[in-house]
Amino acid sequence: TTGAPGAADASPAPAAARPTATATAQPTLPPVSDGFDGYRARLSATRETAATLLDQVIGNGASGAALVSEALQQKAELARASEIEMTVETLLSARGFSEALCTVRRGSVNVVVRSDALTQQQAAQILDIVMAETGEPAGNVRIIPAR
Repeated sequence: TTGAPGAADASPAPAAARPTATATAQPTLPPVSDGFDGYRARLSATRETAATLLDQVIGNGASGAALVSEALQQKAELARASEIEMTVETLLSARGFSEALCTVRRGSVNVVVRSDALTQQQAAQILDIVMAETGEPAGNVRIIPAR
């Protein structure tokens, strides 16, 4: 069938050729059935893929110095974010939050905590930890209870 780009063809494209919403989207919160461990595994796999791509840029002799420098900086940011996330999750566990996920992006921190609801005191504890470890102001931190 001819027509505008993106118009439906008579035969569907193979699954590998179809664009996916997650190809460019940031990771989303885990569905209840997937749980915290499933989300951690997906986040880790996504980061490993990003690090591999950055390594390819860094190792490519055709990459210019500016591109290599940018790739090195992005790789360092990935490592820094992972370290901060692990520290926040460990500190939350020490404070009695049995399951917590933290994702850090420039200007944004999300914390998902296993709980039906959080008291103001619990939210304040979480916020204190996140702000101390990330340097982000309270307005850039989202705390989300999840069952």
